[in-house]
Amino acid sequence: MKVENIENICFRLKAFEKELKSISQAKSCGINIFDAIGMQRQEIKHSAFLAWLLNPNKEHGFSSRCIKLLLKSLVLRKNEGYLDNEQILSQAGFNYADIDKYFEDIDSINVETERPITKENIDDGRIDVYIEDRKNKVLIAIENKVFTSTHDNQLLRYEEEFEDRTDWKQIFVYLSPSGELPKDDNGLLCYKWCVMDYREVLGVIKELESGHIKPIPNKLKILLKDYIDMVETNILKEKKELIKLCKHIRKKYQEELEILLQYTGEEVIEYVKSSFKERVIGGVLKETESGIMGYSAKIQSFFAKIDNSSKFNFAYSISCIKGPMQAKISINKEENEEWTTAQTMIKDIIAPKVKAGNKYCSMISMEILSEEEVCMPLEKVRSVIDKKLAEFYAKIEYLENNLHI
Repeated sequence: MKVENIENICFRLKAFEKELKSISQAKSCGINIFDAIGMQRQEIKHSAFLAWLLNPNKEHGFSSRCIKLLLKSLVLRKNEGYLDNEQILSQAGFNYADIDKYFEDIDSINVETERPITKENIDDGRIDVYIEDRKNKVLIAIENKVFTSTHDNQLLRYEEEFEDRTDWKQIFVYLSPSGELPKDDNGLLCYKWCVMDYREVLGVIKELESGHIKPIPNKLKILLKDYIDMVETNILKEKKELIKLCKHIRKKYQEELEILLQYTGEEVIEYVKSSFKERVIGGVLKETESGIMGYSAKIQSFFAKIDNSSKFNFAYSISCIKGPMQAKISINKEENEEWTTAQTMIKDIIAPKVKAGNKYCSMISMEILSEEEVCMPLEKVRSVIDKKLAEFYAKIEYLENNLHI
């Protein structure tokens, strides 16, 4: 790129930066505590705040009203292309009329965030928000997906965690900004999970904030209003004035945006590709702008010996396409074909409990970086990348060490 072109681009980007400040000014009418702590795009903090509201033993004074309002909203939701929540809850032995008699004794209610999986035969995992009424034997497991998608068959593993509680009523809730349908890694619907979106969560919080049920202190009212404002702005994106301004700036600075996209995230992806090449040695690699995939020489030898074939339909992959960066170990086939002996043996080693689909099976799927982290400078996320890649490579090593060639 010529020097004069670089100078021109830098000038335009500075002008673009000035106009972007108008977005920040329009984003909020004042100081917002949740913006100040950077909560907008952090699922763990959203889950922690939600758990705080749902915990009747906390100092907000709502007792169990938040739980009951959430359950009433949950039961009434209709789902297009899926079972209605009322049907799912009815199959679990829970009905609308039950809400008022459960979650009454606050001493028997336990609320946790990031509850770890306890069964030894299930891989590591943490339930975002977990609530139980020990007196009435009712549990609620909430999987909160603000900016990420499910991986490692989370929903199925969480169901399995409680399968021995046959005398408990089990309520599974899949919470997302727009009410996405709950699916496993193979794209199959998980019919034990109710659907909920953040508009419904805000409906519950607005009811609490209004003081219709019980007047609340001004400090708490401000806190709830800040959360409502932050979610409407950053997750639901429902502020019309802000939307109009963003559309105007995007149209005016389309070329500058393309330059930003070209020069952000590239360093992170290249760093991951380089790491992948060092680890997956001697095999076949395929690179794209958004990631890399392939298999090692050891995998190559295994397929050649077991299936006597050079057609492997197997891949280690790391990709970043319109969202978080994901690492996977997967196999695939044509719909009318059978899984090969080598593919079946690999699956039995690394993911014996994962159900293979008709054409594709993601045996291992894990997030390396969130959508927000992908666009950060490499120096800020390098430690996160290294840690996550080490976990992914450990799974590869485990697989390859257990291949009997």
